[in-house]
Amino acid sequence: MSKHEFRFSPRENKAHLIHWQRWGKDTFAMAKKTGKPILLSISAVWCHWCHLMDETTFSDEECIRLVNENFIPVRVDSDLRPDVSSRYALGSLPSTIFLTPEGETISGVPYIAPEKMKLLLPKIINVFQQEIKDRNNTAFKRTFSSTVVKKTDVDVNLEWEKVADFVFHSCVEQFDFEFGGFGTTIKFPYPELLRFLLNYYHLRGESRALGMATQVVNQLYSRGLFDKVEGGFFRYSETRDWSRPQYEKMLSENCELAEICLRLWLLTKEQVYLDIADATLGYIERNLTNFADGGFFNSQCAEPEYYQLNLKARREREKPFIDPVVYSGSSALGARVFFWAGLLLNKKRFILQAEKTIHSLWGRVFRKNKGFLHQIETDEQVYVLSDQVEWLSCLLTAVQTTGNRDYLRKAEELINAIVQNFSDDEHAFFDIGKENDSSGLLSIKHTPFRENCRLFRNLFLFRVLSDKPLTFPVESILKPFYANYTKYGLLASELAEALISETKPRFLMYLLLPSSQIARNEILHKAFFVFEPRLVIIPLDVEKDGDMITEKNFTTDNLPQIYLSVDGEFLPPVNSIDSAIEQMRKYQ
Repeated sequence: MSKHEFRFSPRENKAHLIHWQRWGKDTFAMAKKTGKPILLSISAVWCHWCHLMDETTFSDEECIRLVNENFIPVRVDSDLRPDVSSRYALGSLPSTIFLTPEGETISGVPYIAPEKMKLLLPKIINVFQQEIKDRNNTAFKRTFSSTVVKKTDVDVNLEWEKVADFVFHSCVEQFDFEFGGFGTTIKFPYPELLRFLLNYYHLRGESRALGMATQVVNQLYSRGLFDKVEGGFFRYSETRDWSRPQYEKMLSENCELAEICLRLWLLTKEQVYLDIADATLGYIERNLTNFADGGFFNSQCAEPEYYQLNLKARREREKPFIDPVVYSGSSALGARVFFWAGLLLNKKRFILQAEKTIHSLWGRVFRKNKGFLHQIETDEQVYVLSDQVEWLSCLLTAVQTTGNRDYLRKAEELINAIVQNFSDDEHAFFDIGKENDSSGLLSIKHTPFRENCRLFRNLFLFRVLSDKPLTFPVESILKPFYANYTKYGLLASELAEALISETKPRFLMYLLLPSSQIARNEILHKAFFVFEPRLVIIPLDVEKDGDMITEKNFTTDNLPQIYLSVDGEFLPPVNSIDSAIEQMRKYQ
């Protein structure tokens, strides 16, 4: 393969001298024909230790020789092929996994120095040869089971309080009350847990939940995980006290942490959280936004020397590498946050970029009955459920923040594609599409917990926004996960977040908006200043949404008209968001 068909460290290295092959059926056929095991290397362009692996181990002449002579080497970029990474990566990058020609795992290691790799490779060869003998001499059979959960109609109440209390107490048990965060060694921000804690505080009145969330954000900002020169959060810290960042910057973490800071600002009214959010969004806009074609870039490479400089010194150097590939799922996440933040902060350019992202990527990577391809400009048909969930969330946020219900039609088309490409009607939704490459362990089905929880919440939101029933019982997605939620530990926060839609009281706020765009934006802006996770905001156009308005007996006189539904019962209409908030407070 050509040096330019794979992505290596930007610094000097010889990793391209290894005879790398692409993941796929032809490569597995080659392994079977030659009788050689596969060396699968999973890396990422933003990953510091992946770069070191290229510069050291994969540049060592003896390692290169051993690999080329005895293995079929396969190079996979974790960002380009999340389906392969989800099956084989060892929980961190880089991951080097040794496989049989059928794709079964023999062994695997994270970053490994050249000296240790030169000792390991002959051992792997011996283990593989012995396994071949065992297969030939015995009734050897290795089986792999799919990790799927079946949908069920068993009558069970999906109780938010039960799951949420479990997650909160698990958070307390694992929280580092000295430095903030979870764990005592390597520290990640875990924005999904911070979101849960803020919602738990609001719904249960538990001050410790707010205290934990604010402590984490305060420590991230003050101790080194936040770049105070150019803005944005680094990916994680190698130390408990957040003082030694791993310097890559990821679009997903920065979007989610900007959102957390905005929610903290709405809850506490403390200016510092607005300032952190604004600086983070500014970093995303300047560095990770694809202004030309819509979408967002996924990551900026880790370069410790650069990030230790002041602004003047940085301007004299080239910026760390930014991955120019536009990925559909992370771009949808960026657009969703830009819709919400743009409305909240009165930044129209954010909303314009978000709308450009939808219009551009819908035409380029959406395929009818299949969903969104993972990336643009690719010959690989990779469909992953996480991308579809991000896009559904983005489209529904677009409906709520702009009042443009045309996005609902796209959301409905996407839901149909998810049902057709990621479900067989018997199980919760699968993590990869039916027509994806099925080499190796990709033939094994998985029903991912996180994505199914997030899909549930978005399907509920679609049903409310569209006022349309779905062709399948949405609740059946979560019931099998709910039955064993304690085994997911802190990750059960995803289930708790999904079940917020099941909590009481549930608020639906219908906004019958005037024709003036300025007046419409002002009303939507005020509505989204309300911190209430049980609230769904439903903008209606009196001309385009006449059927729903008539069906619900809404009046269109003296716009705006705001109707608040509490657990299915409508209160008298009011003409301002402030009045609607007063109505809601009586039930909170």
